[in-house]
Amino acid sequence: MAMQHPPQLSAEQTPFYQQPNQDDEIDLRELFGVIWAYKWVIVAICTVAFAGSVFYVLNTQEWWQAKGKVIQPQLNDIAALYAQSKKVMTILNSSASFSGTSGTSGTSGTSGTSGTSGTSDTSDTSDTSDESEIIFKSDILFQYFIDEFNTSSNKKLFLAKHPEFLNYLKINAIVIPEHVLSDENRLVNSVYRNELTGWMDNISAIRDAKTSGAVVLTFQSSTRQGSAGMLVEYINYITKVVKRSQYEKLRILLNSSEKELIVFIRLAKQKAEEDLAVMIKKAEYSYQIAEAANKRSYSASVHQETELFSISFGAEALKEKVKVLKGLKDLSIIDPKIAEQQMQLTELNNIVFESDDYFTPYRYLETVEEPLSRAKPKRAMIVILATLLAGMISVCIALLHHFLTKKEDE
Repeated sequence: MAMQHPPQLSAEQTPFYQQPNQDDEIDLRELFGVIWAYKWVIVAICTVAFAGSVFYVLNTQEWWQAKGKVIQPQLNDIAALYAQSKKVMTILNSSASFSGTSGTSGTSGTSGTSGTSGTSDTSDTSDTSDESEIIFKSDILFQYFIDEFNTSSNKKLFLAKHPEFLNYLKINAIVIPEHVLSDENRLVNSVYRNELTGWMDNISAIRDAKTSGAVVLTFQSSTRQGSAGMLVEYINYITKVVKRSQYEKLRILLNSSEKELIVFIRLAKQKAEEDLAVMIKKAEYSYQIAEAANKRSYSASVHQETELFSISFGAEALKEKVKVLKGLKDLSIIDPKIAEQQMQLTELNNIVFESDDYFTPYRYLETVEEPLSRAKPKRAMIVILATLLAGMISVCIALLHHFLTKKEDE
């Protein structure tokens, strides 16, 4: 028995869902044919884009970025500041040690009053000593350097007077505004401030994610040599700012310590004068009592220390004691702390701050060098992207024009 084949359907009898939809098909030969037909249009558009991008990158402002990497300074980088701070610390610490022992020193009869005044300035001098120590700590100095590097006011002051920036303004016909309120001057001021802000934004100090504790310093300028030179100059400028600030802090601490000592000495002298007056009065009363008791010479007394007016020395000795006390000029005999504080004040007055040109609140991990390539513009990338974009747009235009023309013909 022969096999029966199913009846073949003609093209007209083929169901609708089985018929190929020719409108949705992409004919690559037709696509390439269209591109070939419009090749001169595509080439012309790409050529114009290429020429325009080349003209742009050759005439646009170039920007070069110089970099340097720094870390915390070592002791020899801040040796001068360290030595000056140590001098202040040593003197202030000696005051604290004097104050701790002076309470037990003094003459009899005044230990109950002058002894307590010896510790009044201990906490003040120790606090000042701690502040002096903080000034030269490397981590604090380094962080202060970074903060000053990123401060807008320092950037503005540096750029406003730098020849490189002023020459850039001159080349681009940007006028430095005057302090006159007018519509024209406001416009000039706006242009100048925008340009200045742009330069300021290109100066930065950022923590390096790859190296622990390191900071990358960057400076962007309009020339290769200028970027490296301006970065070095700006680093030196900030170094001077930090140095001046830290020495000023030392001077403030020194002046405040001197003023405190002057006050302490004055108060100590007043207290010693009061104690001396009490001692003279007690000696006079003791002399009067000894005269009344007709006691002329020394005699031992069991209650000598507890008696208010002791006459054990005798009238002659008490008379001489009154004479000596009234002629006493050196109050440090009453309160030894006065001499110690005067000596400390003299030492503080004799401190001379020495300038050190080698003071650096940082240490180079990578020195500043001229950049090898431009930061902006990326010429090759701009030309390639512009040409590719022009090619894509021209192909789209060619296809759109072809299909619109084809629809009209149909």
